[in-house]
Amino acid sequence: PSLQFPFPYDHHIEFQNTEDSNEPILVYGGDVWDQGGSDLYVIRQLLSLKARYPNQVYFIFGNRDINKIRISQELGLTEDKENGSPPHGGVYWLRGTGRVGDPLLLKDELNDATTSSLTRDPVDRLKWMLKKTMGSPRAFQYRKEELQRERDASKGT
Repeated sequence: PSLQFPFPYDHHIEFQNTEDSNEPILVYGGDVWDQGGSDLYVIRQLLSLKARYPNQVYFIFGNRDINKIRISQELGLTEDKENGSPPHGGVYWLRGTGRVGDPLLLKDELNDATTSSLTRDPVDRLKWMLKKTMGSPRAFQYRKEELQRERDASKGT
């Protein structure tokens, strides 16, 4: 089957041929994102395997996979992009700490974008979210480096 996502690699992973009459099955337990420098490679390989063997590959999404669903809304990717990311209400685990993201500090700032301690720039907001609310302090840099490796490989450098 044709893949509906970019696949910039020279090979696909395959199931190993066995003499066993049972078809091999892969159940992937999730948590693939943001913990290393080859996330895109791994997820594309898994999606490729699933596309080619739909009845043999199963995904169980972990918390690190599921928590990424909120990114587009918190960055305002579904809203008016001219005004930057929407105001952020902070995160409960920073409540009362006085640190950036403390909901008590942000309570009065939510309607005043000029005084908010949380930036409305989508790139800076994403870096903050990954580091402070998703436990992925190096994820942005990992992804940037992996995308650069892909660009370099596509140019033959």
